[in-house]
Amino acid sequence: MRLKSTTIETVWVVGNTATIIGRATVNGTDGYTFRLTAVDNGEPGRDDLYGLEVLDPDGNIVGDLTYTPVVLTGGNVQIHK
Repeated sequence: MRLKSTTIETVWVVGNTATIIGRATVNGTDGYTFRLTAVDNGEPGRDDLYGLEVLDPDGNIVGDLTYTPVVLTGGNVQIHK
């Protein structure tokens, strides 16, 4: 499956957690929404988390693209205050 963001509607940061909500296409089909969660647990990328929830046009969770925040095995989430 290929998820492509088309619109970012909301971005908010609370403490060390950023949430981004928007609209997307999946495999070229419009009408999907997503919520991305990123957590900055310190430098350099120590136990940072990344999660994604994707809903289809009917509001159902797309299981193949949805997962609760997991620890990144590489990279570094940086939330600037």
